[in-house]
Amino acid sequence: MDGRFDFKIRIFRRRQRTVRILVTGLSQTLPKLVEAILGLLTAIRFFNIAAHGGDPARLFIGGLSAGGHYTALASVRRDWQETLGLPADVVRGCLTLSGVFLFGEDAGMKMRPRFLGDRANDHAASPMHHIDAPPPFLIACGDGDFPHLMRQAGEMTAALEAAGGDVEFFELPGRDHFSSSTAGGEPDGPWVPHALDWMARHK
Repeated sequence: MDGRFDFKIRIFRRRQRTVRILVTGLSQTLPKLVEAILGLLTAIRFFNIAAHGGDPARLFIGGLSAGGHYTALASVRRDWQETLGLPADVVRGCLTLSGVFLFGEDAGMKMRPRFLGDRANDHAASPMHHIDAPPPFLIACGDGDFPHLMRQAGEMTAALEAAGGDVEFFELPGRDHFSSSTAGGEPDGPWVPHALDWMARHK
């Protein structure tokens, strides 16, 4: 976990909610990043989360930008829970800030991310292509975010709705990609109070 994000975790703890923010680095390749997230979910579920006041039946995951991509991908996929000895509904909800949901020719990116590795990974890396009985989603981005991320947020919201999912889109006024990140550490809004209320409604 990246220490630069500790302030966000402290805010959620003060509000007496159980949350774990998974932060990953772009220096790894896609398969290893996804494996790391799934391994963390296993550890949180079965080891000492209850000893710290957490509820192993209420695991919400999420992240900013690339972190939103990885956690969204883990949330929509249904090919890993049984293998790791986890229930199908281990993820109770996914919260993304400026997340990426699609790669490939239609993604709208000026540059293809290096961590994807081979182009054959584009489809496998796209959460939008793997929606299967998804958990609830809170998808947020700033109204001044990168154009492709704003477009993808709308498309992912529509795709989840089409699959019968419980999804809410939340726009952060006056925020670009970078100030959306700081919103995750502002206890009085716009994102934190809304995210806490959303989790309380989906516990």
